[in-house]
Amino acid sequence: MQKCTSILLDAQSSDDIMNLLPLIERECVAQIGLIFPGRRMQIGYGGIESGLIGIRNTYFNSLRAIKAGQELYPSQQSHHFQELELHCILTEVIGKRAPNLFADILGRINSREILETLLVYYECNTSVEETAARLFTHKNTVKYRLQRVKELCGLDVRVFGDSFKLYLAVLAYKSCRR
Repeated sequence: MQKCTSILLDAQSSDDIMNLLPLIERECVAQIGLIFPGRRMQIGYGGIESGLIGIRNTYFNSLRAIKAGQELYPSQQSHHFQELELHCILTEVIGKRAPNLFADILGRINSREILETLLVYYECNTSVEETAARLFTHKNTVKYRLQRVKELCGLDVRVFGDSFKLYLAVLAYKSCRR
């Protein structure tokens, strides 16, 4: 079980807290680096709320942000719930249906390279150039592999509805791997 520490901030306004967060994050990372060299720390921001219920919501949303952030952006250290809320909701909705959803949509992909390209493509916010850089390959190779996804699954990443189905299948795949 992973250990978790929470920091509660009290300020006159939300803007005051938002202005402090980058400073606090840098200091936490620096101190953890000194105390535990080489240890990677994940930071989740749950939102700004008040009262006991707000503290509880913020705490759980920060944990949800870390979990979603590790799936979507594994190289990033900090994750904001506000930016990842839709992903969190979709992952929770997919839930038990994940294995079937993955199999129904992506089951015909029998190439690890093509599947990995699709995963990274969505992690890179559908940027072919960034996907190519992350995979250490040429952008034409990425385009070819995405074309193969279309041929194998009948879904085109350039068509919004198709891309949404593929993205849901990628989320399902990631939730099955956990």
